[in-house]
Amino acid sequence: AIKNADTSIKDISAYLKDWTFERLNYLEQAILLSAYTQVKYMEQPKSIAINVAIDLAKKYCDDNSYRFINGVLDNCLC
Repeated sequence: AIKNADTSIKDISAYLKDWTFERLNYLEQAILLSAYTQVKYMEQPKSIAINVAIDLAKKYCDDNSYRFINGVLDNCLC
């Protein structure tokens, strides 16, 4: 994730409407980067990576963060 962070952040940022990646809290950033990296660079199935990301967001982030993360990942991992 660190090796490809700049490219991944740029790709994810294209799907953040009215937000910047830096504006997200650190946990949301980490979850998005992790899931994106797993699918794009490690060939993890999209559905598994998104489900794990949603579970992490439900456990560690704000109440509605999982919806946001789900939407961003679903759109940028097409």
